[in-house]
Amino acid sequence: MKYLRIRHRKHYKKRGQALKRQLIPNRVSIEQRPPIVETNMEVGHWEADTVIGKGHDGALLTLVERRTKYVLIVKLASKQARALATAAIKALRRSGLPVKTARAAPHYL
Repeated sequence: MKYLRIRHRKHYKKRGQALKRQLIPNRVSIEQRPPIVETNMEVGHWEADTVIGKGHDGALLTLVERRTKYVLIVKLASKQARALATAAIKALRRSGLPVKTARAAPHYL
C-alpha cells in the first residue's frame, strides 16, 4: 500500500479569505416586492434570469411575465451588467407588455 501512487492531490478550501465578488449596490431583496405580485392577478410583473453557456462561453437573458407566462429570450453580447441592462430594456420595450415590476429570479445554491 505504501508504494501506490496518489491519483489526485487533495484540495483544501482557503479559509479566512474575503469574498472577491462585490455586492450589488442599492440591491432590493425579492422578499420586499409588492404583495400584488404574488397573486398573479395583473399583467406587468416580470422575472429575469441569466443562463451561462458551457465553459462560461456566451450568455442568455430570460424574461418571464408572471401572469401570462410570456417569455423573452435574448442573447447577450457580453456578461457585463451594463450589456444585460441594455438588452433587458430593449426586449421589454419591444414586447409591448406593461412593466410594473421587474426582479431577478432568486438563485439557490
